[in-house]
Amino acid sequence: MNSVQSFLRSSKIFQGDAKYLIDKIKGDIKWKRNCKVLDVGCGPGNYTHDVLLPILPQSTTVVIGVDKWPEAIDYANSNYGKFGDILFKEMDIAHEQNTNYHTYFDHVFSFDRLQSVGLQETALRNIRKMLKPGGDFFFSCAANLNLFDIYSFMSKKDKWRSYLANYTKDMPPYKYSRHPKESLREELLKVEFQEVHIEIVPNRCVIPLALYPEFITSRIPFPIPPQLKSAFVFSSLQALKELKFDKFIDGEEVYVLEMQGIYGHVTRRRI
Repeated sequence: MNSVQSFLRSSKIFQGDAKYLIDKIKGDIKWKRNCKVLDVGCGPGNYTHDVLLPILPQSTTVVIGVDKWPEAIDYANSNYGKFGDILFKEMDIAHEQNTNYHTYFDHVFSFDRLQSVGLQETALRNIRKMLKPGGDFFFSCAANLNLFDIYSFMSKKDKWRSYLANYTKDMPPYKYSRHPKESLREELLKVEFQEVHIEIVPNRCVIPLALYPEFITSRIPFPIPPQLKSAFVFSSLQALKELKFDKFIDGEEVYVLEMQGIYGHVTRRRI
């Protein structure tokens, strides 16, 4: 559970993004009565419980959070599922073919997770299948993160080449696109979503270097052996400094994580 706790602590950095999406949702959504709700990529459940649950209408009948990280789902059920308001389930949205949930949900949400899904078309297609006709999908994700410039830099080092050689292979097409909004729109339309609204917002997060090891350890997307994770974190910190992504703000050394935030609202076409 150590990595789950690390993820929870470092996720506080991104709470502003979640609030931005929530404000968008509250302005755009027309809640279905007795609605069924899904949170894709719920992680340890903190956003589902603390951010999403408070805005749901009282008539909501089902709230489910799904994630492929088993330890996070265990944590979510132990800490948030016990109240009976939310059910957390282990599910890989990029591979899952759960017919029990086809055309089941009225509203689907995903907070800052889509950019971590390599099989993007499959994931989006599965989300669309799980929505009822006319149902909503609200999401936030990120493109052009300078974090991946760090990984690119490290992939050229002998020690990490074998682990990072194919790190771009399964990335979503908008990850490095010059026009991420258009790239993501193409993916969504390809799986027959109907666009309502997609916007790009330049964004940055300031991460104190004292918190950087915990931040990166809880988010390593590569098959790094456990005995090498500390060395990987140290090497990524060195790369960060060589790329001059560190700054001093009010006397504190920080990593400035820059990205383009993508916020979207699409619907499944009505029959």
